Amino acid sequence: WGVNANGQTYGVPNSNGMPDLSAALATNGQQGYILNEELMAFEGEGFITVYNSDGTNVIGQFPIGDVQE
Repeated sequence: WGVNANGQTYGVPNSNGMPDLSAALATNGQQGYILNEELMAFEGEGFITVYNSDGTNVIGQFPIGDVQE
């Protein structure tokens, strides 16, 4: 995994576990990362934020469940 300036790991889950930021495709087609702590805290259906690898700059949304934009 990569490590950003904030010390967060980013990439894809593997045999070592989950990075802080997991790769995700935003509804706008941009590739970015979702914060796993936000994903684990999310309940129900809706959208969570997709960030670039710095874990700060928002680039889109990722749908959870059967949601409509």
